[in-house]
Amino acid sequence: RFFSKLDDGVRSASAFYYQMEEECFERWKALDAAAKHMNREDKEIKQELRSVPGRKSDLMGHFAVRRLDIEQHRDTLTEAFQDLFRKLCLLKRFKVENCKAVHKILKKHDKVSVQLPKTSKIYMEGADQTFLFAEQQIDKIINLVEKSYKNNVADDLKAFNKMELL
Repeated sequence: RFFSKLDDGVRSASAFYYQMEEECFERWKALDAAAKHMNREDKEIKQELRSVPGRKSDLMGHFAVRRLDIEQHRDTLTEAFQDLFRKLCLLKRFKVENCKAVHKILKKHDKVSVQLPKTSKIYMEGADQTFLFAEQQIDKIINLVEKSYKNNVADDLKAFNKMELL
């Protein structure tokens, strides 16, 4: 009975974890596409400005408005990338804390159980396919988010490094 309840809890946490991981990955794909589109627009504006012969002052107002739109879009994307990064860090912490909790529960169970000593070792051998112990995609997603942000939105990761410490 104890192990079936523990399995139910692990399965529930695992389902939540995988759902959130998938949502984060989908969010990254959308943000990455938006950031790349923004960069293409920025390059097009610069290209157009360079290709205009003669006096450019007549067109500067038009280009200034477009550049302002891009800068506002860049700010929005920065916030969105930071929110996603924060969510990924919390999800990673969720995994670590749940892993610790299962270990503590099993250790306590072994301590009070006189019938089946060292059941935690047996349970853990079967549990290494769960979200607690299986290889995770979250580190890969975090790397993708950092790379997209650095390549498309900002040149440094200072905002991410500060959040990682929280």
